[in-house]
Amino acid sequence: MKFGKDLQQYKAAGWEDDYIDYKGLKAVLKQLTDDPPKSKEDVDAEFFLALEENLEKVNDAFLSRCAELESALDVTTRRSVGGSFDASARSMRTSNTKAESSPAEAKNAADDDKEDKETDADPVDPAVLEIAKYQAELAREKQHAEFYDAYRTLGRLQTFVWINTKGFQKIMKKYDKRQNLRGTGRELGPEFEHRLEKEAFCSGKLEVLTELFKSRRPGSVVRMRGGGNNGPVSRQQHIQLLTGNANPELAEEIAARVGVPLTPAKIGRFADGEIDIQILENVRNADVYIIQ
Repeated sequence: MKFGKDLQQYKAAGWEDDYIDYKGLKAVLKQLTDDPPKSKEDVDAEFFLALEENLEKVNDAFLSRCAELESALDVTTRRSVGGSFDASARSMRTSNTKAESSPAEAKNAADDDKEDKETDADPVDPAVLEIAKYQAELAREKQHAEFYDAYRTLGRLQTFVWINTKGFQKIMKKYDKRQNLRGTGRELGPEFEHRLEKEAFCSGKLEVLTELFKSRRPGSVVRMRGGGNNGPVSRQQHIQLLTGNANPELAEEIAARVGVPLTPAKIGRFADGEIDIQILENVRNADVYIIQ
């Protein structure tokens, strides 16, 4: 498939204007073969100006998406720990109050605690318990849904980085070809690839963000029971991709195309030569695909 069609296929909805303008950059280079052709100097000036503008556009879009994901992760993390934090804070306040009180106040507090325990011993309406459990389940479901929505966006961002990187590499190879630089030792493609590694969208920020998401991924997502059914709840499954040592580049491309970050794993060998594989995160209840 031609790269231009590949690029169109993998553009995420709503992000269309944030990708490399591969077609426009190709059109600039095509001026070298127009009738009459444009001078190499003029084409160079126009091409590299457009190239810098495209790099700036892709970098800005990437950093903007990263900021959105960091914000989403911060929100879901605060929600997940908020309840336990509030409970702990209340417990600490109660303990501090008791520690600072006088003997008479301590006796009164003990009497109050005794009365509270007697009150707590009263039977609780089962309907109230069911409502509380249902509300807690709703809150968990919402938190998990928000997290996995952000995680899917992270997958789209991975595809965004991969396809744009390919685009810049390919347009520079096309530049070398149009300017008759191939095989001369003066190609600009290899030098440009080294520069790409320092651009924001290729700098490793995505990998850091991916690991951060994985470290805070909730457990299996519990779905709500329907119609008052008291049977076991089902759990939402998600895809996880694992790769061996045979072809990591292929695995990275597949992961980018499907928008699912690779699951980290450590691969080594035992003393007897047998392969030792350690999956570094929980894959329970997931659809796991091994690429080898």
